[in-house]
Amino acid sequence: MPTLASKAKHRNDGDIIDADRAPPNSRDHERAVLGAIVLDPAVASGPQLAALSAADFYDPVFGGLFQLLTRMHGDGVPIDTTTLIDHAERYRLHDGRQLIESLGGVTGVLDLFQYSPIADHAEWYARQVKAASRLRQLIEVHSTALRAARDPNADADILLAKVLGDLELVRPVAEAATRFPLLTCGQIDDAHFDLAYLVAGLLVAGQPCVFAGGKKCMKTTLLLSLALSLATGRSFLDRFEVYAPVSVLMMTAESGLAT
Repeated sequence: MPTLASKAKHRNDGDIIDADRAPPNSRDHERAVLGAIVLDPAVASGPQLAALSAADFYDPVFGGLFQLLTRMHGDGVPIDTTTLIDHAERYRLHDGRQLIESLGGVTGVLDLFQYSPIADHAEWYARQVKAASRLRQLIEVHSTALRAARDPNADADILLAKVLGDLELVRPVAEAATRFPLLTCGQIDDAHFDLAYLVAGLLVAGQPCVFAGGKKCMKTTLLLSLALSLATGRSFLDRFEVYAPVSVLMMTAESGLAT
């Protein structure tokens, strides 16, 4: 029966590397994301692109350029050949290299304007970049856990908790990006938002609510009253109308296991 050792190459640090394949990456889609921003800088405000960071790019030069482009867009700097060349000459990557040199000089920058992805597909390109990035993160979590587990003095419970925490950092990013899209001031000003109130003037359906106050000012008691009003459809504090009863789940742990 083949073993891991027969299928993989071992490094001295105990990591396992697939000798026949590079880490998951999508350089074509990375380049397409950059080209789409050059064609239409407004796409940088889309939820999928907003969820990307330079670290999500397999090619660090592409990652640096993405960071520069989004920074220019955020600062209101128009993106054209002149402005991009000027900023790329002054931008340095983490290793100290000049970005424009890493791109192949002025010719490399001009090539971006010759590359013609479809700007409307930028969100799809960004999803592919993020997907490859998350796979690389999973490999890193596995690799780190594998090295730690080989330590005979490792605590299994502590290691498991760390692995689960690291995995949690990988999972929610894309979900959060699609759940909370970024809007420009112009989009907010032009849009019409319909609000459905659960409690008249106080609580809106489907939106977060912060219930805050000083110490011992009956926050928990008021929340319990609110939960009962929502569940029964009765007015809250005999003053604020509850339009219809809804399902309610209230969880409190302020007094530990006793509650």
